[in-house]
Amino acid sequence: MNEIFLPIPLEHSRNIFGQYDYGRKKKQYTDYHALKHAFTLINDMVESGTLLESELAFPHCFGCGLAGGDWAVVEA
Repeated sequence: MNEIFLPIPLEHSRNIFGQYDYGRKKKQYTDYHALKHAFTLINDMVESGTLLESELAFPHCFGCGLAGGDWAVVEA
């Protein structure tokens, strides 16, 4: 796995959360509603020009793994 560190000014940094907790219990921690809301807000920022699409990066399988989300649902 490669890591890339970019010198990004703090005012351009954003975080979104799609889960409150995580664990190894066979349950879903991913909150699809929260993820959809966050992605909608990001999309609105891109469409308004306050955020460039080229400035976005998300990890593969965001909200899945230990969060228990289904990648097919999150990706859609």
